[in-house]
Amino acid sequence: MARSTRPLHIDQLVPGDDADFLHLACLNYRDDRPGFRRRGRAMLEEDPALGARDIWTAACVGNVEIARRMLDDDPSLANARGGWFNWEPLLYSAYSRVEAPGGSTLETAELLVERGADPNVCYLWAGDYRFTALTGTFGEGEQGPVNQPAHPEWEALARLLLDAGADPNDGQALYNRMFGSCNRCLEILLEYGLNRRHRVNWRSGRGRVLDYQLSWAVRKHHVERAKLLVEHGADPARCLDDGTSLAAAAAIAGHPGLAEFLVAHGAKPPQPDRVDRFAGACMAGDAVAVREAVRRDPDLPRRVQSRHGGLVADAAGAGRLEAVALMADLGFDLEEGDFGAPLHMAAVHGRLEMCELLVGRGVDVSVTDPEGRTARDWAGWRGERKCEVYLSKCEL
Repeated sequence: MARSTRPLHIDQLVPGDDADFLHLACLNYRDDRPGFRRRGRAMLEEDPALGARDIWTAACVGNVEIARRMLDDDPSLANARGGWFNWEPLLYSAYSRVEAPGGSTLETAELLVERGADPNVCYLWAGDYRFTALTGTFGEGEQGPVNQPAHPEWEALARLLLDAGADPNDGQALYNRMFGSCNRCLEILLEYGLNRRHRVNWRSGRGRVLDYQLSWAVRKHHVERAKLLVEHGADPARCLDDGTSLAAAAAIAGHPGLAEFLVAHGAKPPQPDRVDRFAGACMAGDAVAVREAVRRDPDLPRRVQSRHGGLVADAAGAGRLEAVALMADLGFDLEEGDFGAPLHMAAVHGRLEMCELLVGRGVDVSVTDPEGRTARDWAGWRGERKCEVYLSKCEL
């Protein structure tokens, strides 16, 4: 049987009209879109024999019987590389999102593991980042859950792989899932042995995996996740790259309860000045404290934006409606942000109500980022269709 020699790194980002079925059917973490998977399903409907052309397509469509016959004939296929991505069959089962009628990639994965497939199989992205079968199973990532959904039976498949010996220290899976609010990926990996001693398993290495997850959770308003990480050994005494303690960052982000929790577990107590206290009150939506502070010092909103220029954008991306409405009332700039304007951040995270609030407060929907992209473009890139449609109407 001929096997592909295509390199592991993918050069073709957008599948053309003559795209291979496997290219369309699997997440590739370069340019994932639901439309590609629809094209893959259409190809399979037109030619059902595609699912039986080799072990890799059989694994991708969940054709258990065909996969069993091929493995009976050649047991080495369980760990053989091939197909469009030059992956092992187990990766195709884990990254497949085509959901072929009558197929089960979970059952195919079970068969492959039964026949000796390595549960720790992976490919390297950019020569550094390990994308394992677990990574593909958990799915998600920077392009969002619409473009990069989890495997349809992700928890069962994850447990199958972990029970078979997959390493629970999967830095890429944790990275991909940290953008959303669900903690199940983290909880499952902790259950199977992920701990404070584990370092990020990318080739370049980036410190202890629970520590970097904690920094993100504190900055991005994932309060329960932050507590879970600390309870399992993440270091609350560390600081962010700019030297801000985690407790101080939590307070500025409007989570005084989390700041107290972190201090109780060893974090350096925050010592906020008037500006940082005011920022925290704004983010918490504490109108009484904010208005009293402004009565005493009317210059506070200007000073806060000077120090924390991304405050409104951060609140917008997190969907903190009360905080943004309060800061709008105080005259904060609603089009300023460190990594994206507030409307862009709301749109890319699918915060429709936030988009409506900002537009209602006079934000210009035609404002672009440095690359010339509008908030509507950001929503479209991440598959946030409701925000994209709303902003398109606002542009008319």
